[in-house]
Amino acid sequence: AGRAWEVINLGREGFGSGRAGRVLEQSLALQPDVVVVYSGHNEFVELAFERELDTLWDAPWQGAVDRALSKLRLYNTLTAAISQPERDWTELGGGAAGDPQRQRGGLSLLRMPYTETLAVHDRYRVNLKAMAAAAADRGVPLVLCTPVGNLLAPPQVDVEADGLPEATVLEATALRLQAVALIPERCRKGLRPPVRLRLGNWYGGKASGAAGGELVSDAAPRLRTLFGPLSLTPGLKLLKAESVEGAHWPDPAEWDDAVRTVVTGMAAIHERQLSAAERDQLGQALTLLRRAQKLNPRSPLVHFDLGLCLYLLGDDDDAAVAALRAAVVRDHAPGQASELSNQRVRELCESEAGLTLLDAARLFAERCPSGLVGYEVLMDRCHLQPGARVVLMQDMANTLLAMDIP
Repeated sequence: AGRAWEVINLGREGFGSGRAGRVLEQSLALQPDVVVVYSGHNEFVELAFERELDTLWDAPWQGAVDRALSKLRLYNTLTAAISQPERDWTELGGGAAGDPQRQRGGLSLLRMPYTETLAVHDRYRVNLKAMAAAAADRGVPLVLCTPVGNLLAPPQVDVEADGLPEATVLEATALRLQAVALIPERCRKGLRPPVRLRLGNWYGGKASGAAGGELVSDAAPRLRTLFGPLSLTPGLKLLKAESVEGAHWPDPAEWDDAVRTVVTGMAAIHERQLSAAERDQLGQALTLLRRAQKLNPRSPLVHFDLGLCLYLLGDDDDAAVAALRAAVVRDHAPGQASELSNQRVRELCESEAGLTLLDAARLFAERCPSGLVGYEVLMDRCHLQPGARVVLMQDMANTLLAMDIP
């Protein structure tokens, strides 16, 4: 609005709210007019990294040294590279899930009880509150964002026991697996077994066609109709086919087989073109999943597969989205923000003076059919597609313009 703005991006790969808070303290030395915080996807990545450090730095003085060094940019760059936050918990160090050697760093998260999961979310709120206090002390307005997550990315850590009898967990798992086998195979592509996409899969890929790439042409596949700013192509040349509206992803010619597998499966899910026999099988799957849910209501995978079946049938999309959201909430170590963590952001902004809320998670949900945010706007479980990032920047700009900033 007639003003020139200088934007300094201090985001760091793999940082959770703990280390983000240290970056915020450093940013205040720059005397900013406003600080925007978009943090919440990496809380369990940060926890895994801290636990790995604990095995290396077990003397009290060493911990103090680590905390002091963590304020240095070079140190954080190196530790981000070492921790490799993009790896799945099940890939960290190899070995079976029950292997007693799988204890370091992220590996210990496989056995973390849900009470600890909730404690991590509580610490997230404490860290955000500390950021708010630091900004208030310097008289700097603070904008807190709710991060946008992908509801169609399968949970990372299921419940193995968590206080339930082992026989009950095994029975629920068997029922769930029977149900998954009844879901049409074309709708399971990329989900069973799960394909964990990374940013590099979308750029410079060499598709062989062996992973289903032959089903996706070099043109952009059909997208669901999105709403608001997401329905328009941002001012970026993302595709060779410039006439495609609402296409937020990189040129499909750049995708590798992993992306093509996932996108092919997503297209089948959203088309929901089912035969009578397939609808009957999905009805049977729902019955099995509801039995599994009664046995093990804590399992995020049960919630996820239940939501998938409900969405495919198309009779109750609200219930489908609720189940998919519950899957993220019940994940013991989610690699993305959830309604559980985002609600802490909203409540903090309501209770603390001087905070402004940018509810990006809610805005993006309102722009997607049934509130189901998926791969149209996210490259994996938490990184926005290039065009969607532009939309988020527009949301941030609109939020700042509405504030009374001197």
